[in-house]
Amino acid sequence: MEIRATTEQDFDVFVATVHTAFARFPEAPAEGGGGLWWSALEMDRGVLALADGRPVGTAAA
Repeated sequence: MEIRATTEQDFDVFVATVHTAFARFPEAPAEGGGGLWWSALEMDRGVLALADGRPVGTAAA
């Protein structure tokens, strides 16, 4: 398993992983960032866990 810091390029993977974990389906992202909650996410303060190259977990502050 690899756990690493996220970057701006991980945004779509991060959001999809969170939605999968909570059995939710993402709504179409709003122009410029995916809505109010996601626009507040600071990708430089998050982590992404990968198993065999696939995302399996996230965390953010």
